Amino acid sequence: MASDGRLPPPGGDAGGEVAKGDASPPWSCGPVAAVALALVGSVSLLIAKCLSHSGQSASGPVSAQLIERRPKSDGRQYQFATLSNGMQVVNVHDPKALSDAYSMAVDAGSLDDLEMFPGLAHFCEHMLFLGTDSYPDPTSYDDFVNRNGGMLNAYTADQTTVFFAELAKGSLTEALDRFGDFFRAPRFNESLVGKEIHAIDSEHAKNVQDPTWRLMALFNSLASPESPVSRFHTGNLETLYTKPRAAGSNPVDALRSWFNTHYCPSRMHLVTYSSLPLDEQRMHAETFLGNISAKDPLCESQRPTSWAEPKPWPPHRLGKWLSVLGTTPNADVVLFFALPDLTTEYRSQPVGYLDYVLTYGGEDSLLTTLRDALGLITDITASFSTGSSGGALMLEFGLSEKGRKQPGAVLDVFFQYVGTLRNTQVSEELYRSIASVRKLSWDWSQQEGPHDTASTLAERMTRLPPEKVLSGDHLIEILDPSMVSSLLKMLTPENMNAAIVDSRIHFEAPESVSTLPHYDVNYTTEELYLRFPDQLARWQRWLTPRGSRDSAMELRDALKAPELHTPRPPQAIQGIPRDLGTRHMQVAKARSPPEQLDAEIVGPYPQQLAVPPPPALLEGRVRGPSKRNDSLWYREGWMTMSPKVQMKAAFRRPKADGSWEANVLDRMRLDLYA
Repeated sequence: MASDGRLPPPGGDAGGEVAKGDASPPWSCGPVAAVALALVGSVSLLIAKCLSHSGQSASGPVSAQLIERRPKSDGRQYQFATLSNGMQVVNVHDPKALSDAYSMAVDAGSLDDLEMFPGLAHFCEHMLFLGTDSYPDPTSYDDFVNRNGGMLNAYTADQTTVFFAELAKGSLTEALDRFGDFFRAPRFNESLVGKEIHAIDSEHAKNVQDPTWRLMALFNSLASPESPVSRFHTGNLETLYTKPRAAGSNPVDALRSWFNTHYCPSRMHLVTYSSLPLDEQRMHAETFLGNISAKDPLCESQRPTSWAEPKPWPPHRLGKWLSVLGTTPNADVVLFFALPDLTTEYRSQPVGYLDYVLTYGGEDSLLTTLRDALGLITDITASFSTGSSGGALMLEFGLSEKGRKQPGAVLDVFFQYVGTLRNTQVSEELYRSIASVRKLSWDWSQQEGPHDTASTLAERMTRLPPEKVLSGDHLIEILDPSMVSSLLKMLTPENMNAAIVDSRIHFEAPESVSTLPHYDVNYTTEELYLRFPDQLARWQRWLTPRGSRDSAMELRDALKAPELHTPRPPQAIQGIPRDLGTRHMQVAKARSPPEQLDAEIVGPYPQQLAVPPPPALLEGRVRGPSKRNDSLWYREGWMTMSPKVQMKAAFRRPKADGSWEANVLDRMRLDLYA
């Protein structure tokens, strides 16, 4: 299980995985199945549960609709429904599914923590797994998942908590019964609190070693102390037990009260994934989760809290420069920009445009200028987050040895380029081409597995309309140049906190060093205008229309690089495929006469292609194909769900040197450019 201060955990948390075991028989609440199960005599509790639901109407859902827009490569069916208690559900029908999966996303997360109990939302996530009224054994759910060859996990983000699992095919109904009891009647057994808090404490100890967690926690700590963004979100033994107990508060009492006011059907979003028909999945969801009710009227009467106020990033909390003692050999400069909440801008995806122009790696791009022309960095990565507390852009520059000594030069080039972007009209042609590439990628994307699909869709249901849960994070449906322009105008030194993270940093004044609570990050903070007094003035000037005109010349002078080609905005993406052949994407069913069966079973035969000689540029450097052995064959895709072309090439030295040192060096050189 995992908790996240700002961003969902990459790849989830493997700590909740359960080892695979023997599959259980397919459970059902039908009368025939009930008799059969009664004869077995081992599932009387499930039968009793089925009978207790027998009064529920199969037509419980208030509404149901197919989600029609899906990728071209996706042969699954999706249906949105609202259960009789107001819970939203998406059912996924995959006729080829070999397992069942499900997920629940709840509109409650770390920002909802009580101030006295940092980490309470994460604590709640953990405790829900440890027994319910119908299944009181704290290992009952884990044992069930294990018996059915499955896995389970959960994570806590800013405003959302997501639970998910995947089990052997045929396990869905009993799984939903057990899963529904999480939210209907959790026990919150006080005798298990100590053990589970120690598990959270161990999880936090693991996060402390992660550079990304450390840096995000440090940036969050700079937010206004009046905003929950600035608080510690994971929780540990001290925040969840030691301090509350010393203050006379019982963690379990706080947990029960918090659960009752934050977990209710109107804040829950369920996804089921199975080979069962959509309506049958919907009926099971109604049967096992449609009778969950709110424990506290406050949960149903109030919408999930917005954290826009108090403002996390007032002006005096920005404009800082941090020197951070890193834990890895690499060094980075990281820029953090405060942005508005962009949750409702899913149709225009303005950050998609921003991401492209900032990380594009073509000729005279920001990347190639800093990396190839100046030798200051090794790469650029951008990440965006958004929520009711606001959005953020984090831009990370991996520094070279030269860049380690000149972090200000990296910022010089960056702000000169941003000034050019700001004072150049947003290119609708580029915007449109980005939209085309994103649609192409979405249409032919690799399908996620069952539990990844379920958990992804459940999380999206918390912030996207039902008809957009498949496409809303990917497609650009409308162009909004004015929104892009407004975001570019926010990329200013005054709206930024920046950090250099380097394990070689030497703090000259130990008394000025601060240590971040809970993460033990050592760092110093100073105002940008004190750290870069001369450079800050020119950055501000370059961001103006008048100053931008002379910025290229001034940058060359500042860097003492008279021949430098300053970065320029990219042009529209060319050569985007429009008409993709799909005639061999599916194997055809065998037909007579028999002589045609071979081609129908194995698909089209490979064809030999003519191999051209090496380009003139490489004449004498590269050995061309020999007349004796080398050949090139091509076969059209056949059993595939994607029209993508895969090409692989192996590079070898024409003649071995005989020295193992040379072979290792060659291998390293190839890896660098592969």
